[in-house]
Amino acid sequence: MLRLCLLSLLLLALRPAEETQARQPFATDLLTPIGLEMDTRGRLWVAQVGTGNNDGRISVVTPDGQVYPFLDGLGSVPEADGNAGTYHLRFIDGRLYFSNGMGTVTPEGYLLRVDTTGFTPGDPPRPLAAIDTVTNVGAFATDNGFPANNLYDLAEGPDGDLFLVDAGANALFRMDGATGALSVLATFDPIPNPTPVGPPMIDPVPTSVVYHEGRLYVSLFTGFPFLDGLAGVYEVSMTGEVTPVQEGLTLVTDLAVDPADGSLLALQMARFDLEGGFLPETGSLVRLSGGTVDTLLSGLMLPSAMYPAPDDNVYLSSLIGVVFKMPMASATSVEAEALPARFTLGPNYPNPFTASTHIHFHLHEPAHVTLHIFDLLGREVTPLLEGRYPAGTFEVPWQATGQPGGIYFYRLEANGQTQIRAMVLVR
Repeated sequence: MLRLCLLSLLLLALRPAEETQARQPFATDLLTPIGLEMDTRGRLWVAQVGTGNNDGRISVVTPDGQVYPFLDGLGSVPEADGNAGTYHLRFIDGRLYFSNGMGTVTPEGYLLRVDTTGFTPGDPPRPLAAIDTVTNVGAFATDNGFPANNLYDLAEGPDGDLFLVDAGANALFRMDGATGALSVLATFDPIPNPTPVGPPMIDPVPTSVVYHEGRLYVSLFTGFPFLDGLAGVYEVSMTGEVTPVQEGLTLVTDLAVDPADGSLLALQMARFDLEGGFLPETGSLVRLSGGTVDTLLSGLMLPSAMYPAPDDNVYLSSLIGVVFKMPMASATSVEAEALPARFTLGPNYPNPFTASTHIHFHLHEPAHVTLHIFDLLGREVTPLLEGRYPAGTFEVPWQATGQPGGIYFYRLEANGQTQIRAMVLVR
């Protein structure tokens, strides 16, 4: 069984990217966002794993992109290879249900819920005492002989039943809507590794479950060596039979139904290279219909989840700590939908670097500028620059004294636009 949580796999193997998405984020400063859900008022709810210090969070994002914490201090635990915590969330019967996976080492994986009635963005976060425990999925998995568990996603089915994807147990569980009893609906078999690299059998790693028009669909991410074309989407019958819907996909992190036409959407996280790791800006959003795969959005940077809205926009969370809002109908790539640039953020030099580096940017017009450094979990490391600057070219040094080696992001905001690039500190 896979001994790493999905998030760990995404973060640790990320290839140093020269540039991330040069697109305006809809919401920023999020602590490793995963799950997305929208309420009846058009407000986006975001589940955030946190940094491994019991600082997981659920936030509300208003239509203007402002972020307000709703729950803070949720379980977020460090594992040997990363952090685990709150992944996905769903509104069911007026209450917000969410998974708190707690990783594959801790034998706990809770399905939780909380009443959001009366909360107004800007109110103090709700106390953790407001949370109800629905069921301990981790204990159920352990009692049924699964060597690992990591509750990841959930969906509501017929008769109030809930279907729970466990990325550590490689299984789909069913919770009876009347009794609350858990059962194993389906398990997903390891996949033979066609290469000499990695284990002989590859973990399937289910990541998402969707119930639509009487059918259950589950996506697979697949474990190391993260081969192209090994992932897929499968239909699971109410008696547990697993049937391929679309194979030949790569590292699928999320599934959703397009509200416009009822087609199935799949989110692919990235492609992987054995020498370099996960390739930057190789994520994509695809439509699955009648055995065909149509690309709706490409060039995505570490997309972790999506929410297709009725207004033909799709919200995409990214592990770099932001959420993007993009139109689905006309977009074929991130770059094709970018706003006219008011500035240019250049690559830092040197990159990789061992102690210091220089960041270059050019303003096409005078602007109020902020330049901040973030780590891989979206935490701010330091503000480098803030103030009003004239048009022209600028160079800003960063001394990374006291910072551990790893991947960092620098984000420049000017005149309502944002660009983000990545750099690598080597120790």
